[in-house]
Amino acid sequence: ANGIMEVSAYDKSTSRSQTIQIKNDKGRLTKEQIDKMCQDAELFAEEDESARSRIAAKTELENYIQGIKVNIDDQSSTLQISEADVATLRHACEETQRWLDVNSEANELQLKNRLKEVERICAPILIRVYQNM
Repeated sequence: ANGIMEVSAYDKSTSRSQTIQIKNDKGRLTKEQIDKMCQDAELFAEEDESARSRIAAKTELENYIQGIKVNIDDQSSTLQISEADVATLRHACEETQRWLDVNSEANELQLKNRLKEVERICAPILIRVYQNM
């Protein structure tokens, strides 16, 4: 209330939060500096949201291929799945992992498109396998 700006941060992994209040108690900041800080905060908020979306898309892709690998390794003996289908699934996962390694800075759209590609390859096999159970 008495400050110029209040900034808070929350760390999801530790559930810690911290709040600081920026004050102009000794004439340290000019109006222009305050306006610049506010503009920068808005700019970084957009960049943060973009990074958050990119990371979420990357995590979704990594989780998808990891889930397929785990299912193949854990259940290949109990599932009625051909060696050719197992090879196709493994190859799709390996290729996607290599793509992720090479394209570590891929944007959200590229990551989502890659997920669609690997789903296009894997989903029909997985659907067929689980329908036959």
